[in-house]
Amino acid sequence: MKTTLLVISLALLAGCQDQPTVVDESQVLAQVGDYLVTENLVEVVANSQGIQVPSADQKQRILQDLITDLAMAHQAKVKKIQPSAKQMAMLQYQQWKLQSQLALNDYLEANPITDEMIAAEYEKVVSETRGLSFHVRHMLYKDQSDAVVALDQIIAGEKTYLQAEQDYLAAQPNMRNVGDIGWVNLKQLPGAFAQPLQRMSEGSVHPEVVVSQFGGHVLYLVEKKEAEPPSLEQTKEGIKHALQQKAINRFKQLAHAKAKIKLAQN
Repeated sequence: MKTTLLVISLALLAGCQDQPTVVDESQVLAQVGDYLVTENLVEVVANSQGIQVPSADQKQRILQDLITDLAMAHQAKVKKIQPSAKQMAMLQYQQWKLQSQLALNDYLEANPITDEMIAAEYEKVVSETRGLSFHVRHMLYKDQSDAVVALDQIIAGEKTYLQAEQDYLAAQPNMRNVGDIGWVNLKQLPGAFAQPLQRMSEGSVHPEVVVSQFGGHVLYLVEKKEAEPPSLEQTKEGIKHALQQKAINRFKQLAHAKAKIKLAQN
């Protein structure tokens, strides 16, 4: 079924006005009506089936399947059976997705992530984390006034931080990334946490609500320690992936800026 859809898709897209002309110079293995089965097409079908290097037997099986599929596609053409508007839209979407990926690949090839870029990013991260790790607990409130109330109770001695956190977690069991978040470095935390944590003493609550993009935090530092950063070699692949993701996001923003985008008015 997948092979049939692939063949019919190729045939239909070949008739689209936007479709660029592509010359397939690989060997022609068979002709079915007006359709040519080439070595390239056999390899494409093999790859779509997860076969990277097809054997002679596998190539022969795929060739026979293609001949059958194209014979049926030829009958659809003879009888002038047309795909529906939604089917054509799906084919158009697949073409656009392919063109989108080709454009992204072209951008990444023209802007490769170099070893120098990875080393510079590594040094930046090491500098920003300052070789410190923090064992952090916190309570997060969307409404900052609620965070102020909770902090005032702790400072007034009505509750310890741990008692307040226990009540907080019991009241909001579905909240994530709150309470004890374990050992983290500054790069793993909201930027608003950096200065308070470096000034705080172990086993203390920050005397003011810390405000981040997520809301108001009541911040508690359990412990802090100096930590030897992992080596460049240990982090190289992770840094490369992060830089590549930044490049992808940059290309998406660039594409948006260069395209003439007009949203329909309701």
